Amino acid sequence: MKFLKPIICYQLLFVALLFTATSCKTKKILPPPDNSALERGNAEKLAAIKQAQVDFDTFSIKAKAELNLDGNNNEVNINIRMQKDKKIWISVTALAGLEAARVLITPDSIHVLNRLESIYLKKPFSFIHEYTNPQINFQTVQAILLANPIEEAMVQKPDFSMQNEQLTLSGISSSLAYQFQFNDILRVSSTLLKDTLNAQQLEVKYSDYYTEASSLVPHLLKLQSQAGTKSIKAEMRYSKIEKDISIDFPFSVPKRFSVKR
Repeated sequence: MKFLKPIICYQLLFVALLFTATSCKTKKILPPPDNSALERGNAEKLAAIKQAQVDFDTFSIKAKAELNLDGNNNEVNINIRMQKDKKIWISVTALAGLEAARVLITPDSIHVLNRLESIYLKKPFSFIHEYTNPQINFQTVQAILLANPIEEAMVQKPDFSMQNEQLTLSGISSSLAYQFQFNDILRVSSTLLKDTLNAQQLEVKYSDYYTEASSLVPHLLKLQSQAGTKSIKAEMRYSKIEKDISIDFPFSVPKRFSVKR
């Protein structure tokens, strides 16, 4: 389980979560897709994409994951809790039931409890920029987890095209190049983020959409990230999703833990 220490600093914080397999819950029928926006102008396309995004106050995910860090495979359970634009809480547990790590991410800081080595790590959010483009922020992480386009793509002049019969939105914001493909219900089917100055890339594929907690949520995600010589893949299946319920974000540092900054 020693792999969890680098995962905390890279995989979890860089959101290298690759989900593959479906929820065990009963699937609900999708609403009929509205493809009419595809035939209209860019402003109408953008408005329809915004309307299809997941909006929330709180969001909770339980999942099983298979993680591959530089060729090292591991299976874990993952709990993710989010409060919109404020915090992301992650708990990583071994299949035997032992919590190995707990992470609290806010827009300005990252807190990590490495329970395997009794270490508490506190870093500014900018710590993840050692592994990815400096334009990646808290909202980017939030968007990736929910299969929403990043904010930069939604506020700039849209560049739409059709690729592989899918609507594609692409562009560049400073040194961050992005590409989003959308399925026929105008939810993201793939996200590609590249740093144009460094050898860094994040690709996420989303599928198996169905209605969960009153939102169209993907239950199959595949993610690969590359930053220099570091590479990550992950597979993760959702077992439970809840939205807009009362949740807590427990995070306290035991006295026996050493502190790293």
